[in-house]
Amino acid sequence: AEVFGEQTRFSRKQAVRVETTGVRQWLRLAAERHDVQFWSVKDDRAPRSPFHGRLLNSFSGDEEWVRTVMDPFASSELKELQFTFDRMSVARAPYAFGSAMYQGTLKEVVVQRSPPAVNVYNVVEHGRHFYRTLIWTSDTHNCLADLEPRAKVLAMDTFQQVGGNPLVTVEPAPSLVITRNLFAELGEQTYMPRELLEGTVPAALLDKYMFWHNKDQSLSGYQRPELADGTKAPSMIKIELEVAGGADDEGFDTALSDGRVKKYTLLAPVTPDNPPQVDKSAPVLTLMNAAKGAE
Repeated sequence: AEVFGEQTRFSRKQAVRVETTGVRQWLRLAAERHDVQFWSVKDDRAPRSPFHGRLLNSFSGDEEWVRTVMDPFASSELKELQFTFDRMSVARAPYAFGSAMYQGTLKEVVVQRSPPAVNVYNVVEHGRHFYRTLIWTSDTHNCLADLEPRAKVLAMDTFQQVGGNPLVTVEPAPSLVITRNLFAELGEQTYMPRELLEGTVPAALLDKYMFWHNKDQSLSGYQRPELADGTKAPSMIKIELEVAGGADDEGFDTALSDGRVKKYTLLAPVTPDNPPQVDKSAPVLTLMNAAKGAE
């Protein structure tokens, strides 16, 4: 419904079969410039994480900050999860990354140095790709998802607003992948369901924009039609990704990337017949992770 709108029995879409295999049915929607691919549950691959090799108690000296941030939760909210961490030194790093397997679900943890916070993600499969979705945070004020906060008592009777449930598991499920090819200059785009971006893209942007993955690995966010405001200029979001670690050579979507989020003012709303037209007279707003010294 989010991509095609509400459908009734009088507005059924016609489709032609492109390919059928034992695990995938690929259909092309007539006169829509959209394809849909239905993937079955069967996937012999288990998700992998590159973040393993050392225990929490191995952090000391200049790396002691990881334990300082984790300890209030490792023995309480996260006590069921035995995280191991990446072997690389984090003495000067802003983050530490780890992983744990819990009841068949791979979980990854991001320990943030400043402001101190711990975020736990489930690794979920969708269309034979793996994504991270936030399920728990030690500080709802310092995470990107909109999780229901609850107070947790820390040392010396201090309080912190935690949110979510770190023990949520994922069951294998079929998935639906939607692609489109509306404009030659954009090429093929793949729809990104909101749940695959929770905790990675700010909830405020997910509320207002629908995101599509581009061939150049960037993400484009287009304003939700139901939120259009005729009194304001239309806009779009572009998230540019730059691989920060090693390449993903095994197909498990494990490459680390840095993202820069930009907001562009448009001359007109984007429609299936009207590609994005950036208003070059308006400033480009860098919303997140701007380089030092950027204006």
